[in-house]
Amino acid sequence: MTVSLDNCPALVLNADFRPLSYFPLSLWSWQDAIKAVFLDRVNIIDHYDVCVRSPSVEMQLPSVVSLKEYVPAARHPAFTRFNVFLRDRFTCQYCGEPYPSHDLTFDHLVPRSRGGRTIWTNVVTACATLASSDSPYAGACAAAVRVAGDHPGDLGVVAMLLMRHAVLAPGQAVFMPAGGLHAYLHGTGIEVLANSDNVVRAGLTRKHIDVPELLSLLDPAVTVPVLTPAPLGDGVTWFDTPAPEFRLYVADLAEPVISLPGAGPRIALCTDGAATLRTGSGETVKLPRGESCFIPAADGPVHACGPARLFLASPGSISLS
Repeated sequence: MTVSLDNCPALVLNADFRPLSYFPLSLWSWQDAIKAVFLDRVNIIDHYDVCVRSPSVEMQLPSVVSLKEYVPAARHPAFTRFNVFLRDRFTCQYCGEPYPSHDLTFDHLVPRSRGGRTIWTNVVTACATLASSDSPYAGACAAAVRVAGDHPGDLGVVAMLLMRHAVLAPGQAVFMPAGGLHAYLHGTGIEVLANSDNVVRAGLTRKHIDVPELLSLLDPAVTVPVLTPAPLGDGVTWFDTPAPEFRLYVADLAEPVISLPGAGPRIALCTDGAATLRTGSGETVKLPRGESCFIPAADGPVHACGPARLFLASPGSISLS
């Protein structure tokens, strides 16, 4: 049987015996594999039952090779259409159905016509039918379809169609007054609440729903402003809300040490990099990405440095008089 050499690629493994890449799989042509063998850059792990010959040398074609020197993997995958599909598991993020790649495209959460960028946090996988819809209500309807799949038979899905569908750009926030009906559908956010004993569920949950209490508290006329952080200096911004009970700050920390805003007890959350916090007494805490800490009021002023992004929740300015 004759085998075409073009059908004999070599799988390339790193020095730790993992593929150099998975999508696409790291493969070399038979010519590149043989060249790497003679340059002593790889070890042969396995081979085909196919030989190539020169006047003086006969050699079996390598089928699997490993690098002799480790090549560090890229920390940030390339932004490509296929990698977006991989991240979303080839599933439309609106209707929740899986599709073959040729029936998928990607969609901008914040449309490009409104300044939306083609970046990881603003692009999701979408089936061609939903992504091609030009209706201003397409996003809200698609969200309702997706949520209906997660909560079958829940009347809260119908209520969603009566609510405003909003997509926040990274860094934006909303202020939700008391009595406002709301639901978070997708993405990751930071929520700060004032002390309350009347948080009432309205749907999309298996927990108890107190309908009479809900109707007594619900205020369909509340306005929900979208907030953009205002700068305070030294890389610190804050969200100016009508709530006197709390304040939320964002500190983009560099290497120079700065004094953190706020007073009293505070909660610090690091969402990127690693922040080092130091109290007036000299005690230090290092917060890597994803970790938080409570700062007691007795610690007084706190200084911090990065590089890191730090969210800081502190009491507001309630008057006790």
